[in-house]
Amino acid sequence: MKTISEQFKENRSKYLNHEMTHDEFYLWLADAIGVTFGDVPIPVAEINKSEDVHFNDIALHRWDAGDPWVRQKARRAGFRSWSLCETVCCLKAVAREAKS
Repeated sequence: MKTISEQFKENRSKYLNHEMTHDEFYLWLADAIGVTFGDVPIPVAEINKSEDVHFNDIALHRWDAGDPWVRQKARRAGFRSWSLCETVCCLKAVAREAKS
């Protein structure tokens, strides 16, 4: 079985080579570290009300608020480094999946 690091490298390569979409990659990553819709720091009603596919009508700092929790999950899963943008992309991908 591949380590989380090996899986990440493989899937990141697929993403960068356009073999995975942005949402496919970040949904995989969210699943790999255990992020669920319950981790999204935006109320369900507001997610459903959003008219922008990228949720750009919801202030970015509100998505950033989920970073400490998501970062902790990433560390527990074995990631030594993690960025704020990875948090936001995971949370938005999970929110888009739940909305659709």
